[in-house]
Amino acid sequence: MADNLLVNPAVPNNTEVPTLLIEKFNGMVQKAYQGGENILSQFKIEEAVGTSMVSNKQMGDTRLQVLVPGTNPQGGQVEFNKNALIIDTIVLGRNRVNTLHDIQNDFDVMSELASNQAGKIRVLEDQMCLQQVAAGALTGGDYDPFANTITGGISRVEGHGVALNVELNDDLSQSQDPYQLVSAIEIALMGLMLQRVPVGSLRVVVPITEFSTLVDYKFVATTEGGNNAMDSSNPVALRGMLKSWNIPIVGSVEFSQMKLNPHDGETHHLLSNANNGNRYDVTTDMQVANALIYAPKALLCGRSIGLMSDIWWDKDTKDYKVDSWLAEGAIFDRYDNMAIVASTLSGDNAAVLTKATGKAKATKTYA
Repeated sequence: MADNLLVNPAVPNNTEVPTLLIEKFNGMVQKAYQGGENILSQFKIEEAVGTSMVSNKQMGDTRLQVLVPGTNPQGGQVEFNKNALIIDTIVLGRNRVNTLHDIQNDFDVMSELASNQAGKIRVLEDQMCLQQVAAGALTGGDYDPFANTITGGISRVEGHGVALNVELNDDLSQSQDPYQLVSAIEIALMGLMLQRVPVGSLRVVVPITEFSTLVDYKFVATTEGGNNAMDSSNPVALRGMLKSWNIPIVGSVEFSQMKLNPHDGETHHLLSNANNGNRYDVTTDMQVANALIYAPKALLCGRSIGLMSDIWWDKDTKDYKVDSWLAEGAIFDRYDNMAIVASTLSGDNAAVLTKATGKAKATKTYA
């Protein structure tokens, strides 16, 4: 039998179905997996009405003083700073549905397309949040857990802390060692806690490979039942608890995708443009990140147009259009609510190696 060479979109152009055979559609539509991890929901989203800018203020600490008899106490100054986010991009998903071959079919293709568009937007939000946490954390200082010192980093106002950047060897030898990887994560947590960040608000996010490594070596407990169950239809984050600190740790598909294929192969992120300096782009340092740690105040998130959908008839093209769109953005806010572990150091991180040696003494020997 000759190959099926028909170009009619209602008939598959392959050898699997004879040209004149009557089709019986089975009711199943195989979509791309677009589950989303809903990372944006962990941050407060400011709704901007009548403006494209959202802002907040940072207030420093009050200094205490000793009251000396017979002297008039002086009032001290409290430092203030403002952080602002400009929402300057509308993200749109649009699909064109052919009237004859798709609308007259056995399934509601338009609702499936709308669902797929919403899933793509959720993925965009996930990667936006992870990228902005990474961008803020890469400004971080270095914490030495043995000297108990923090050097470098940016603080918005007096009394606020800095982000932390725990660097590992760029030959990946430290990040691929589970004892050194978990030690680096714990050093970042120790440094944040030293700056009075509430430990109960923190969570750790790692790529899937790092999550699997930590699970294999029993550093992560994954026994929370339904909270860790995989969705049967969409890829979702793996969840567990970091045993040493009893805080949530997530194995993120989107973190892995951000490292593997940033911007879905495009040069720039969809939210990046010349006006914002392409600040949503994934950098080479972000692509070698091994863990992110953040609390809800890490990001200032804003939305000027909520998710909207429309299915409409185009008189010119005589087909249906399926649209979904929104306008939102994020920017790092409190530096002391975020940390990163990344393989960006030209040599071994001595503090991580020392901590890992003590942690693994009973089971592992280092040269």
